Amino acid sequence: MTGRISNDPVAASPEGAPAGSATGEQSYFASVSSPFIMRPVATTLLSVAVLLAGWLGYWGLPVSALPQVDFPTVQVTTQLPGANPETMSNLVTASLERQFGQIASLQSMTSSSSYGLSQITLQFALNRDIDGAAQDVQAAINAAG
Repeated sequence: MTGRISNDPVAASPEGAPAGSATGEQSYFASVSSPFIMRPVATTLLSVAVLLAGWLGYWGLPVSALPQVDFPTVQVTTQLPGANPETMSNLVTASLERQFGQIASLQSMTSSSSYGLSQITLQFALNRDIDGAAQDVQAAINAAG
């Protein structure tokens, strides 16, 4: 083969060297998958260990079905001594509810009237600032007069 140029890797390699290796030494880990192919038992044990770690990690995660959320809430209590529940509802609660119904971001409003006492609970959207909501409620109370 003297004086001839060849593109054949077997012909270009030293005697006994594998194809593709000029020095005769082949890399032990020729690819990412070769150590897993050469050691099937170790591969199986590693797979079981990864599965076990994943399973333990999954069951160890804290999960809350419903997160703890504090809605901005304002409660208004009014008193009119000696008034029956119907009078409290008609005179006090109804006029306040009309004013409160115009407040932005109001999600729910519940009220109850009893002898001489009326309670209205206002619940606002989560993104509503409680201080701003309280100011709006105070303005609505003043407007109801």
